[in-house]
Amino acid sequence: MVKSGHGFKVLSSKTEYENPFFKSIKHQVRRPDGKIKPFWTLSRYGDFSIIIPIFPNNETVLVGQYRIPVGDYSWEFPMGQVRGEDPIKTAKQELLEETGIIGENWKKIGHYYLAPGHNEQEVHVYVVKNLKEGKSHPEEEEVLETQRIGFSEVGRMINDFKIKDGPTIVAYHYLEKHLN
Repeated sequence: MVKSGHGFKVLSSKTEYENPFFKSIKHQVRRPDGKIKPFWTLSRYGDFSIIIPIFPNNETVLVGQYRIPVGDYSWEFPMGQVRGEDPIKTAKQELLEETGIIGENWKKIGHYYLAPGHNEQEVHVYVVKNLKEGKSHPEEEEVLETQRIGFSEVGRMINDFKIKDGPTIVAYHYLEKHLN
């Protein structure tokens, strides 16, 4: 939801396009200088959670999948969208679906806005320990592979531009802070 503040006033909002994954909204906004201008936002129907599984040997799990919008294969931490649920509940469900892992000790280590220039989504970053591995159950449209990898190798993949997913890169920096 777009809010008024800091001299900006939302005068009206109208959905221009909607599908099951997002909607485009046009807002009429009065700026601090008094001018009324249109502003568009993209609503993604809720926040999302990123999960960093921590194994005792300083390894984690990455999920790989082809990302159609960028036409590239992407290695990412497990993550999923929060649709009206508690972010930790979504995190537990996504970790199980994508990797088959169940974790006992969960801790939120950060949160941030994904793209505040056009989107309201907040990202919740969790680490989880005391892991039990099982069989993954991805959603029908997901074609995933997983790899177990050391934390330092994740950092190298980011530095070598093999990981280009923004949420994963930000979550990794929260992990570094958490581990120090």
